Amino acid sequence: MYRFILELWRDVEVTSSAITNTELCSWLRLLARAWSTKNFDIVEQLFHKCTKYVEAPFREPGRNVQDIIEIWREIEDHSDLDLAFDIIAISGRVAVVNYFATYSDRKQSQKSDGIYVIEFDDDGNCRTFRQWSVSIHED
Repeated sequence: MYRFILELWRDVEVTSSAITNTELCSWLRLLARAWSTKNFDIVEQLFHKCTKYVEAPFREPGRNVQDIIEIWREIEDHSDLDLAFDIIAISGRVAVVNYFATYSDRKQSQKSDGIYVIEFDDDGNCRTFRQWSVSIHED
């Protein structure tokens, strides 16, 4: 367990200027808009500087914005999205956020509860994005 936690923070570089709660909330609202509208231009705006995008621990990470957009193509079948965020912590340029999402795809409804760990550069661009979630499917 402790090895996993240390691994999580191994690549994170904390700088002196912290991201503010307001900046993070604006970024998260844009993320929600990208998901709910399936707008890949917004995805590009959010992740154009991102060099490591991980949606699941054992999944191959996206390394550039083109990879990330391909990963996001999975949402094209999502509808009826309801998304909420709870900011757990901000440390320097790193934010930890709990999210809860419900949505439907072609087959069924789904609920997800997960964690984002987001590292921002000094200009407020996402450098790394890691996600862990637990999902249940409903009939």
